[in-house]
Amino acid sequence: MVSNEYRFFHIVLHFFLGENTKDVVRDICRMGLGLHVILSADKFPPWVINDQNMMSYHWMEEEYDINCVNQSQGISPSMGSDFSMQLVQSFFSRTVEHLQDQLGQCVLSYIPTINKRFESRFPHSFECMRDYNSGMLQNFISWQQMKKMDTILHPPKYESNVLKNSDNSENLKRWIEFRNDRLSEIHIEFCKTIVDSGGDRCGLRIGEFFPTLDMLHGSALLTMGNSQYVSDLIVSTDLSLVGEESSPSIVGLLVDTVRDFGKVIHYEVASDSFVNCNNNGTIIDGNIDKLAGVKTFFSQAIQRGLDLGISSLGFSNLYSPSCMTHLLL
Repeated sequence: MVSNEYRFFHIVLHFFLGENTKDVVRDICRMGLGLHVILSADKFPPWVINDQNMMSYHWMEEEYDINCVNQSQGISPSMGSDFSMQLVQSFFSRTVEHLQDQLGQCVLSYIPTINKRFESRFPHSFECMRDYNSGMLQNFISWQQMKKMDTILHPPKYESNVLKNSDNSENLKRWIEFRNDRLSEIHIEFCKTIVDSGGDRCGLRIGEFFPTLDMLHGSALLTMGNSQYVSDLIVSTDLSLVGEESSPSIVGLLVDTVRDFGKVIHYEVASDSFVNCNNNGTIIDGNIDKLAGVKTFFSQAIQRGLDLGISSLGFSNLYSPSCMTHLLL
């Protein structure tokens, strides 16, 4: 059953502070609709990048493999850098204070992220592990010392194409455990900052379960879900693993895992792996048999989520929202 709070339409907004966006937001609030605002800090602004003194602190993410560095898209904050995270926290805090002052109760929740897919995970570059920032490496040593490990290990030197360079060594296992701890620590602190700055609720977007690249992204759902500062969890799946269909039951597993946390659960249906649309919302691949199969696939996945008590339903990765009508009607 969908709760009373979600019987009206909600807008999830990737917030650009342009004049047109401000007008749209004000219109949304006047209509009595609710906003879930994504606070995205996945790239440094130019005034930081151009300040050599700031960049000398190694604030940006770094890769081990030179092939990844050459292909890196933009300069992103590093979760291993305390300097970097202080800047991000300041941005989140000031933005929440401003929006609460301007929009008040129209904002239902804030979703902080430093991942270009808006997920509470580490990003990766062309299947290359990130982040090998010097601050991250020092935090790894400190973490092992805090855990009273007998031997201080260095992280594995992960090269491009993780699928062909699997490593089951102890240093990789310990490195992954540390990264997940760091991931939860940083995102819980994001949510605490939002709450302390006047936000009523803080949500974290959880990506697909069990994709092959989970090792690169990290997964700290259980720790983050138990935090008192996290009120909403957005679970998302495109129902595929490395381009192959998985199962609608993955949605049931996602929702069933997080509902015991007592959080508001949003299920986000991602359709990019199955149906291509043009900018007018028209399906490019018009194969009737395939479309019928996709409809069945999505309807079963949505039903699994509803049966297990999701609070709201959304769709993503569409060229146009109108494309979704072909999958649901």
